[in-house]
Amino acid sequence: MDETTGENPPLGRRERNKLEKLTRIHRAAAELIDAHGIAAVTTQQVAEQADVAAGTLFQYVASKSELLLMVLNQRFAEAVAVGWADQGGEVGLRPRLTALLQPVVACNRQQTENGRAYLLEVAFGDPAERHRAEATAIVDELTSHVEQVLIDTGAASADDAHDSARVVFAVFYYALSDTAGARSEPASVMADIDRQLATHFPEWT
Repeated sequence: MDETTGENPPLGRRERNKLEKLTRIHRAAAELIDAHGIAAVTTQQVAEQADVAAGTLFQYVASKSELLLMVLNQRFAEAVAVGWADQGGEVGLRPRLTALLQPVVACNRQQTENGRAYLLEVAFGDPAERHRAEATAIVDELTSHVEQVLIDTGAASADDAHDSARVVFAVFYYALSDTAGARSEPASVMADIDRQLATHFPEWT
Protein backbone atom coordinates (compact mmCIF):
# COMPACT_ATOMS: atom_id res chain seq x y z
CA MET A 1 0.00 0.00 0.00
CA ASP A 2 1.20 3.51 -0.83
CA GLU A 3 1.80 5.21 2.54
CA THR A 4 1.18 8.63 0.97
CA THR A 5 -2.17 7.96 -0.71
CA GLY A 6 -3.32 4.97 1.37
CA GLU A 7 -4.06 3.08 -1.86
CA ASN A 8 -2.62 -0.13 -3.25
CA PRO A 9 -0.22 0.45 -6.15
CA PRO A 10 -1.46 -0.68 -9.57
CA LEU A 11 -0.65 -4.24 -10.53
CA GLY A 12 2.28 -4.81 -12.81
CA ARG A 13 1.89 -6.53 -16.18
CA ARG A 14 2.88 -9.95 -14.83
CA GLU A 15 0.40 -9.74 -11.95
CA ARG A 16 -2.36 -8.54 -14.30
CA ASN A 17 -1.70 -11.46 -16.63
CA LYS A 18 -1.82 -13.94 -13.73
CA LEU A 19 -5.07 -12.48 -12.45
CA GLU A 20 -6.61 -12.51 -15.91
CA LYS A 21 -5.67 -16.18 -16.40
CA LEU A 22 -7.03 -17.12 -12.99
CA THR A 23 -10.29 -15.35 -13.82
CA ARG A 24 -10.58 -17.28 -17.08
CA ILE A 25 -9.84 -20.58 -15.34
CA HIS A 26 -12.43 -19.85 -12.64
CA ARG A 27 -15.07 -18.92 -15.21
CA ALA A 28 -14.38 -21.96 -17.40
CA ALA A 29 -14.43 -24.35 -14.43
CA ALA A 30 -17.70 -22.89 -13.17
CA GLU A 31 -19.39 -23.17 -16.55
CA LEU A 32 -18.26 -26.76 -17.17
CA ILE A 33 -18.90 -28.01 -13.65
CA ASP A 34 -22.36 -26.44 -13.60
CA ALA A 35 -23.25 -27.88 -16.98
CA HIS A 36 -21.87 -31.41 -16.66
CA GLY A 37 -21.07 -32.13 -13.01
CA ILE A 38 -17.60 -32.45 -11.56
CA ALA A 39 -17.27 -36.18 -12.33
CA ALA A 40 -17.66 -35.61 -16.08
CA VAL A 41 -15.28 -32.65 -16.34
CA THR A 42 -11.55 -32.99 -16.98
CA THR A 43 -8.79 -30.52 -16.28
CA GLN A 44 -7.94 -30.60 -19.99
CA GLN A 45 -11.46 -29.38 -20.83
CA VAL A 46 -11.14 -26.55 -18.35
CA ALA A 47 -7.73 -25.57 -19.74
CA GLU A 48 -9.05 -25.55 -23.30
CA GLN A 49 -12.13 -23.49 -22.41
CA ALA A 50 -10.00 -21.06 -20.42
CA ASP A 51 -7.54 -20.86 -23.34
CA VAL A 52 -4.52 -21.77 -21.24
CA ALA A 53 -2.04 -24.62 -21.44
CA ALA A 54 -2.61 -27.59 -19.17
CA GLY A 55 0.69 -26.85 -17.46
CA THR A 56 -0.46 -23.30 -16.81
CA LEU A 57 -3.69 -24.56 -15.25
CA PHE A 58 -1.73 -26.62 -12.73
CA GLN A 59 0.16 -23.51 -11.65
CA TYR A 60 -3.13 -22.29 -10.19
CA VAL A 61 -4.85 -25.51 -9.03
CA ALA A 62 -3.31 -28.84 -8.13
CA SER A 63 -6.22 -31.10 -9.10
CA LYS A 64 -9.77 -31.32 -10.40
CA SER A 65 -10.99 -31.45 -6.83
CA GLU A 66 -9.30 -28.14 -6.15
CA LEU A 67 -11.10 -26.67 -9.16
CA LEU A 68 -14.38 -27.64 -7.53
CA LEU A 69 -13.32 -26.07 -4.25
CA MET A 70 -12.20 -22.89 -5.99
CA VAL A 71 -15.58 -22.48 -7.68
CA LEU A 72 -17.86 -23.47 -4.80
CA ASN A 73 -15.90 -21.75 -2.03
CA GLN A 74 -16.94 -18.37 -3.42
CA ARG A 75 -20.59 -19.40 -3.58
CA PHE A 76 -20.50 -21.06 -0.15
CA ALA A 77 -18.99 -17.94 1.42
CA GLU A 78 -21.63 -15.74 -0.19
CA ALA A 79 -24.42 -18.04 1.04
CA VAL A 80 -23.06 -17.96 4.59
CA ALA A 81 -22.97 -14.15 4.45
CA VAL A 82 -26.57 -14.03 3.19
CA GLY A 83 -27.72 -16.43 5.92
CA TRP A 84 -26.02 -14.40 8.62
CA ALA A 85 -27.73 -11.23 7.38
CA ASP A 86 -31.11 -12.97 7.09
CA GLN A 87 -31.09 -14.44 10.60
CA GLY A 88 -30.65 -10.96 12.04
CA GLY A 89 -34.25 -10.19 11.17
CA GLU A 90 -35.64 -13.22 13.01
CA VAL A 91 -36.42 -13.91 16.67
CA GLY A 92 -35.93 -17.24 18.45
CA LEU A 93 -33.67 -20.24 17.97
CA ARG A 94 -35.61 -22.08 15.28
CA PRO A 95 -36.35 -19.04 13.03
CA ARG A 96 -32.80 -17.74 13.33
CA LEU A 97 -31.01 -21.02 12.62
CA THR A 98 -33.42 -21.78 9.78
CA ALA A 99 -32.72 -18.39 8.20
CA LEU A 100 -28.97 -18.91 8.67
CA LEU A 101 -28.87 -22.37 7.08
CA GLN A 102 -31.41 -21.99 4.25
CA PRO A 103 -29.16 -20.07 1.82
CA VAL A 104 -26.32 -22.55 2.38
CA VAL A 105 -28.59 -25.53 1.71
CA ALA A 106 -29.93 -23.84 -1.43
CA CYS A 107 -26.37 -23.15 -2.58
CA ASN A 108 -25.38 -26.77 -2.06
CA ARG A 109 -28.43 -28.01 -3.95
CA GLN A 110 -27.87 -25.90 -7.07
CA GLN A 111 -26.23 -29.02 -8.49
CA THR A 112 -26.57 -32.05 -6.22
CA GLU A 113 -23.54 -33.98 -7.48
CA ASN A 114 -21.27 -30.98 -7.15
CA GLY A 115 -22.66 -30.10 -3.74
CA ARG A 116 -22.08 -33.56 -2.32
CA ALA A 117 -18.59 -33.76 -3.87
CA TYR A 118 -17.78 -30.40 -2.31
CA LEU A 119 -18.83 -31.62 1.15
CA LEU A 120 -16.59 -34.67 0.78
CA GLU A 121 -13.63 -32.51 -0.23
CA VAL A 122 -14.21 -30.18 2.71
CA ALA A 123 -14.25 -33.11 5.14
CA PHE A 124 -11.65 -35.43 3.61
CA GLY A 125 -9.66 -33.49 1.01
CA ASP A 126 -5.94 -32.82 1.01
CA PRO A 127 -5.24 -30.41 3.91
CA ALA A 128 -2.25 -29.04 2.00
CA GLU A 129 -4.46 -27.62 -0.75
CA ARG A 130 -4.98 -23.89 -0.40
CA HIS A 131 -8.60 -24.00 -1.53
CA ARG A 132 -9.47 -26.65 1.04
CA ALA A 133 -8.03 -24.41 3.73
CA GLU A 134 -10.33 -21.67 2.44
CA ALA A 135 -13.30 -24.06 2.58
CA THR A 136 -12.44 -25.00 6.16
CA ALA A 137 -12.33 -21.32 7.10
CA ILE A 138 -15.81 -20.83 5.64
CA VAL A 139 -17.12 -23.81 7.63
CA ASP A 140 -15.53 -22.33 10.76
CA GLU A 141 -17.30 -19.04 10.06
CA LEU A 142 -20.65 -20.79 9.66
CA THR A 143 -20.10 -22.72 12.89
CA SER A 144 -19.17 -19.49 14.66
CA HIS A 145 -22.43 -17.93 13.48
CA VAL A 146 -24.35 -20.93 14.83
CA GLU A 147 -22.55 -20.55 18.17
CA GLN A 148 -23.59 -16.91 18.36
CA VAL A 149 -27.23 -17.72 17.65
CA LEU A 150 -27.21 -20.41 20.33
CA ILE A 151 -25.78 -17.99 22.87
CA ASP A 152 -28.08 -15.13 21.88
CA THR A 153 -31.20 -17.28 22.20
CA GLY A 154 -30.15 -18.95 25.43
CA ALA A 155 -30.01 -22.38 23.79
CA ALA A 156 -26.44 -22.85 24.99
CA SER A 157 -24.09 -21.15 27.39
CA ALA A 158 -20.88 -19.56 26.18
CA ASP A 159 -19.02 -22.60 27.56
CA ASP A 160 -21.24 -25.12 25.76
CA ALA A 161 -22.00 -23.23 22.53
CA HIS A 162 -19.04 -24.59 20.57
CA ASP A 163 -19.97 -28.22 21.19
CA SER A 164 -23.65 -27.53 20.50
CA ALA A 165 -22.75 -25.76 17.26
CA ARG A 166 -20.81 -28.84 16.18
CA VAL A 167 -23.97 -30.89 16.69
CA VAL A 168 -25.89 -28.46 14.47
CA PHE A 169 -23.22 -28.65 11.79
CA ALA A 170 -23.15 -32.46 11.96
CA VAL A 171 -26.92 -32.55 11.38
CA PHE A 172 -26.56 -30.05 8.53
CA TYR A 173 -23.69 -32.00 6.94
CA TYR A 174 -25.41 -35.37 7.18
CA ALA A 175 -28.68 -34.06 5.74
CA LEU A 176 -26.84 -32.73 2.69
CA SER A 177 -24.53 -35.70 2.15
CA ASP A 178 -26.97 -38.54 2.89
CA THR A 179 -27.13 -40.73 -0.21
CA ALA A 180 -30.78 -41.59 0.34
CA GLY A 181 -31.68 -37.90 0.19
CA ALA A 182 -29.27 -36.95 -2.57
CA ARG A 183 -32.05 -35.78 -4.88
CA SER A 184 -34.02 -33.92 -2.24
CA GLU A 185 -35.04 -30.36 -2.91
CA PRO A 186 -33.77 -27.67 -0.49
CA ALA A 187 -37.14 -27.57 1.30
CA SER A 188 -36.95 -31.32 1.99
CA VAL A 189 -33.38 -31.03 3.26
CA MET A 190 -34.39 -28.17 5.55
CA ALA A 191 -37.34 -30.22 6.85
CA ASP A 192 -34.92 -33.07 7.64
CA ILE A 193 -32.60 -30.68 9.48
CA ASP A 194 -35.58 -29.22 11.34
CA ARG A 195 -36.75 -32.65 12.54
CA GLN A 196 -33.31 -33.64 13.76
CA LEU A 197 -32.55 -30.40 15.56
CA ALA A 198 -35.91 -30.57 17.31
CA THR A 199 -34.62 -33.67 19.13
CA HIS A 200 -31.56 -31.78 20.44
CA PHE A 201 -32.97 -28.46 21.55
CA PRO A 202 -35.96 -28.08 23.90
CA GLU A 203 -36.19 -24.46 22.69
CA TRP A 204 -36.89 -25.65 19.12
CA THR A 205 -40.44 -24.32 18.72
